[in-house]
Amino acid sequence: MPNCVTCKDSTTCLTCNQGYFIDSAGTICRECKNNISHCLDCYNQSYCKACELGFYLISTNASCA
Repeated sequence: MPNCVTCKDSTTCLTCNQGYFIDSAGTICRECKNNISHCLDCYNQSYCKACELGFYLISTNASCA
């Protein structure tokens, strides 16, 4: 599975590479930047935990500005 670090089996990812998160079905690693602008690493599609250089994390909504 692309960008999956740890797999449970051939169709389920447990851990993704940095900059990716596991989709709600637990099957695909999706890129953080595709869901949260300027996000380098995220917990899921809505919560960023690290922003690109020159941007900062807004704690109230876990996005980058």
